[in-house]
Amino acid sequence: MSLVYKLASGAAAAAMALAIGAATPAVAQEALMKIAHVANSNMRVHEGLLVWDAYIKRNLKGKIKTELFPNGQLGNFNQLVEQARLGTLECTFTTGGGISNVLPEIQVFDIPYMVKDDRVVELMQMDPIMQDEMRKDALAKTGLRLIGLGSTGGWRSFYTRNGPLKGAEGLKGVKIRTIESALPMEHVRALGGSPTPVPWQELYTAFATRVVDGTMNSVTDILAMNFNEFLKHGVLDRHTYLWTFWWVNEGWWQKLPTDAKEGLLNGFWDMVGAANALTKFNDIIDVERFVKGGGAIHSPTADEYKTFLPAREAATKWYVGKYGDKWLNMMNAAIVRAEKSIDEDNKRRM
Repeated sequence: MSLVYKLASGAAAAAMALAIGAATPAVAQEALMKIAHVANSNMRVHEGLLVWDAYIKRNLKGKIKTELFPNGQLGNFNQLVEQARLGTLECTFTTGGGISNVLPEIQVFDIPYMVKDDRVVELMQMDPIMQDEMRKDALAKTGLRLIGLGSTGGWRSFYTRNGPLKGAEGLKGVKIRTIESALPMEHVRALGGSPTPVPWQELYTAFATRVVDGTMNSVTDILAMNFNEFLKHGVLDRHTYLWTFWWVNEGWWQKLPTDAKEGLLNGFWDMVGAANALTKFNDIIDVERFVKGGGAIHSPTADEYKTFLPAREAATKWYVGKYGDKWLNMMNAAIVRAEKSIDEDNKRRM
């Protein structure tokens, strides 16, 4: 075999190997997805997150690698939002108050006594306007993608150190902890209470030192954080749902392949369903636990419930005066659609 032939053959082989390599799809790099939040690891929102995490590990292996940071390990709401905006964190959730400093319109979810029950909530979580129109506004103002709405633990009600607590009169003059959002403060003022914003991680100490004497939370949150050591009276006015708003960094999201995005969204709705179910089941158990631990929980009568309703008018007026009615109209439209769908479904079943 001549040297020329050998060189030609070698060149041809190298060229063929190069061509084969070019034709072979590159192995997609596994994307790191750090998910951080402020909730304790024994709370429903984190238990739901474990369902999402398991889905990702099972179905997106080699595409997405997750790392979870509960318990405020990486900071409070504001700090986590900023990290997500900068791209040092891929995903977090907030309450409305937790992101209202950059997206104040989201406080519409804190207008009390608008949504009547879980069935309405669960249809609203899937509502197209809630998912699309609000997402567009949120992305423009925050740079973050709202991938969906979930639950942190059911419904907020009032719990205080002193009782009995039956109607709004039991809140007069009471220092009530609110989330770091102006609208819940208006809510408390309208009922005669004294609103006092306290960060979630500092709330146990605030109760122990009597900085505050009441709060607006679910019974599950009360027990999970041992607030029942101080708070012995609750009234189930169920004024607002404990929505979660799940955010991802937009730049990170856009770099994902379509199948990874689809997988993340499918797993997300598994998480929402699990958190919703866990919340409702544990609410029953936790009410019993609260009472057995020496607490008292009252379900208001129709007349007692009416004493809370002035807060809805006051909060709505304040909200529209500050931010207009665009988000309020979207919220009301979603509620109407949900209630209509429920009524139609009930009639079909009767």
